[in-house]
Amino acid sequence: LNTTAGGSSGGSAAALAVGQCWLGLGSDLGGSLRTPASFCGVVGLRPSPGIVPRTGSPKDCPGVFGLHSVNGPLARTVRDTALLLDSIRGHQGWSHAY
Repeated sequence: LNTTAGGSSGGSAAALAVGQCWLGLGSDLGGSLRTPASFCGVVGLRPSPGIVPRTGSPKDCPGVFGLHSVNGPLARTVRDTALLLDSIRGHQGWSHAY
């Protein structure tokens, strides 16, 4: 076999694609959530920074061009992805506190 799940969130994307789970979470800086979703035929969304709280996420390495990875939802449909995003987004509204 010459296949790949595509990136750091590939496990979640592959599990969704084969029906092992209903929803998944991933992190994205340079496509680590979106690429596996695309390769596995599921939906992955990279929300704008500040939409999903980073509580419990590792801090970004300094010097990465000022970019911050964000957590985002993975699901089999756009509707399920939107529902998961609604449930994980911050209750404080837009937050730039990384």
